[in-house]
Amino acid sequence: MIQLAKRGFATLVAIFVGVAAFSQVTTSSLAGQLSEENGDPLAGAAIVAVHMPSGTQYATVANAEGRYVINGMRVGGPYKVTISFLGFQTLEYNDVTLQLAETYNLNAVVKADAEQLASAVVMASPTSKFAVEKTGA
Repeated sequence: MIQLAKRGFATLVAIFVGVAAFSQVTTSSLAGQLSEENGDPLAGAAIVAVHMPSGTQYATVANAEGRYVINGMRVGGPYKVTISFLGFQTLEYNDVTLQLAETYNLNAVVKADAEQLASAVVMASPTSKFAVEKTGA
């Protein structure tokens, strides 16, 4: 009876150790807040991070408060981080290195571009493959 209890206890310990081993964090994150020169948040800005050794790309868009988060990124680096938004200067940060299970904070103030665009034109094609190629029953 005692040996059965010892085996049961050993089995439970092995299960909990196994679960703990699989729950380890193996990635990192990049986060921050973007703002204009006057302090207003820069909502809608695109943030692209490229892991230079592998070429892996991670991208996101800043929310209404100018905040962004990219989770699940490779640990290490170097990363090249590009921040861009229409009508503003593009910012580039090189040699960004991420630590295991930590969030790298990258806040930025984006300056207005001297050459403002008068307008942006968005064009779309009215035809689709479905309408052109799928005419049968």
